[in-house]
Amino acid sequence: MLIDPYTVTLEIESANTRLKKCYIVTRNIPIILLAGGASSRMLGRDKLLEDINGISLIRDRVLTCLQAAKSDVIVVIPPNSPDRREQISDLSVTILENKGSKLGLSHSISVGISALNEDQVMILLADLPEITSQDLTKVLKVASSKPNLIIRGASSSGKAGHPVIFKKELFELLIQLRGDNGAKELLREKEKDTFLVKLPNYHALSDLDTPEEWDLWRSARKKVIESKTAN
Repeated sequence: MLIDPYTVTLEIESANTRLKKCYIVTRNIPIILLAGGASSRMLGRDKLLEDINGISLIRDRVLTCLQAAKSDVIVVIPPNSPDRREQISDLSVTILENKGSKLGLSHSISVGISALNEDQVMILLADLPEITSQDLTKVLKVASSKPNLIIRGASSSGKAGHPVIFKKELFELLIQLRGDNGAKELLREKEKDTFLVKLPNYHALSDLDTPEEWDLWRSARKKVIESKTAN
């Protein structure tokens, strides 16, 4: 895989002068889409198969990643999930089965990270319907110019959320994660080395876990669309 040049800083010092030049371009960063959740609060429905924009949520999220990515998109799904696989099998992504999906979200992260040989990675949860390709692109661009170990999407008011970019220095810690809390503990530990990127409204925070939340979200979305049409 070809990797674009990244931030290069040249410093030349003499007795009287100091020359500093920075060249910043976008580095290719793979995206891991975590789609291994059990939808345990959906009363028998699979939230990743819920309709959004006329297609399933998982397909919509994969397409959003593909529009933003300049590198590979990796989708982690649980075993024995033919419906999820079918929704994305025709797309240019790498599908990984997390055979330890019952071990929690952390294991899905570990499976995705273990497949990488890159300097950094973006991790995104698949149940965040508000995040756009423009949001992902914004966070990816920031990662090319900031030295922080973590670059993280945030709400418009600055509350930390998704997506999250981790530098390679943290990969081993991510692989060692256990339980269903994902990278929450690691994110808390590295808060001082985290740069937040504000995204519109609650794009970085809005996840939908229950049928009631889906109904409320669809209702609110319909009102917004009707309002825009009226104007």
